[in-house]
Amino acid sequence: DGELGPPYAFFPVGWGLGEPVAPDPSASLEEKDAYATMLSEWSPADSAGEVFKLYWDVRADKQQAFDMLAFVEDGGFIDEQTDRVEVEMVTFNPNVNHFTLLKFVYDWTSGGNVQWDWAMRSVYMDTYSGTHGAAQLGVEMICVLLLALSCLAQARDLVTAFRTFTVYKFVSSPGNWFDLAHIALMWAAWLMWAVHFQRTNSFTMRDHYPVLSDPGADCRFFAVNSTAEADFLDMARHVEGASESLAQYSAVTSTVVTLFILRAVKSMDFQAHLGLLSRTLSATINDLAHFFFVWLVVMLSYAASGVQLFGHAMDSVSTLTKAMVFLFYQTVALDPTVFYDQFKHAAPYWVFQLWLWSFLFVVWLIMFNVLVSILIDGYVKVKEESGQARGLFEEVGDHITHAFRSLTSSKSAFMSDSQVMACLLAQKGGMPSTRQLREVLLSSISDSVTVRLKGGVEIDEGTMVSLTTEPPVAHEESRQQFLDFSMPLGEADGAGA
Repeated sequence: DGELGPPYAFFPVGWGLGEPVAPDPSASLEEKDAYATMLSEWSPADSAGEVFKLYWDVRADKQQAFDMLAFVEDGGFIDEQTDRVEVEMVTFNPNVNHFTLLKFVYDWTSGGNVQWDWAMRSVYMDTYSGTHGAAQLGVEMICVLLLALSCLAQARDLVTAFRTFTVYKFVSSPGNWFDLAHIALMWAAWLMWAVHFQRTNSFTMRDHYPVLSDPGADCRFFAVNSTAEADFLDMARHVEGASESLAQYSAVTSTVVTLFILRAVKSMDFQAHLGLLSRTLSATINDLAHFFFVWLVVMLSYAASGVQLFGHAMDSVSTLTKAMVFLFYQTVALDPTVFYDQFKHAAPYWVFQLWLWSFLFVVWLIMFNVLVSILIDGYVKVKEESGQARGLFEEVGDHITHAFRSLTSSKSAFMSDSQVMACLLAQKGGMPSTRQLREVLLSSISDSVTVRLKGGVEIDEGTMVSLTTEPPVAHEESRQQFLDFSMPLGEADGAGA
């Protein structure tokens, strides 16, 4: 009747889609009627798109494995109905409790081509076992503590913004949003790790999985023990799930590390020499935005023409997206051996040469050098601005010297920055002039300076300043009287004479 059925000697695994299973004799009348209805509607064609699973058991010897493979080849397991073959292997290292899931995929496409791909995932089930696991747990606890402290610091900054009425400035800062996004991503990574740990911690396995009913059978090589098969598939499913969760966690944590590096670069902007990179990017951000817009237009133009000229012959430029990726790789690392012969035969020779040399001249030479020029120009400007600034080592030396003098020098000879700040804060409310500020600072350093003369006359610092300053003419007589009073009697008479 033209209907397709399963290959001979191979049995489909429909997982509920194959031939209906007869109900238990004690089943209700409704269940038996439903089974009769499904059986009347089912045909072998329903199994044409189902999965055919074959197992090679480790109990089979080498010769038996080759016999099983020959049976697959001769029995028509792969025929005109086959569109996909997957080969899966689960390996286990008992010394470190390490599982590896290896998968090969072969897809039959229209025209007879076979595309293949592979994937490998590995996972440790005993996460915190042994000395290495204990050390890992300690490091993770430290990381969580530091993350909590970072959250408290961000909360403190937000509270400070509310108290100082600078909430808009805090919210409108892209750097603050970048920090908050990074912190949120780190907490998401820890949540993913908790889910992964729950999967690995609940994992159990059997001593062995005798999937094949009889590894040494002369026929029906692939007959399976359904219970052992279900146990093996459950184990493989758990290994695949744990390895996939570990891969997703690794992807997020690698992104977290990259963002952490960007935050570190951003935080170095406080120092003139450490912030060369961040300040250079800030100085050139406007020019870079315009440059990348022009670069995108040019690259899209060459990608579109590349798809039209060479897309029919090379998969790397068969679509606009693939062509953009291909051109980017050729821009940063030109390798003519990858494309020259194929492109030369895929289009007229003169068109290929025109496309290639114009791309090299416009993109690879001009635009690439324009990008470098923009960055160098911004770097030169930033370098000129920070040329006279003190370097990191000088500032560190200043801090060390300041701390040493704070510990060893007397209060009357040295005033630390913290003391200056305390004085400034104490007098901030009622400080109308810089003269009063200077007097407060001087009075905090040492006691008042007083000169005691013969006869019990005391001259304070203010009087000394007035004596050394040229007085107005109107006060010359008062100044002379003061000098006459201060001198001994004999010297005063001599001075008068």
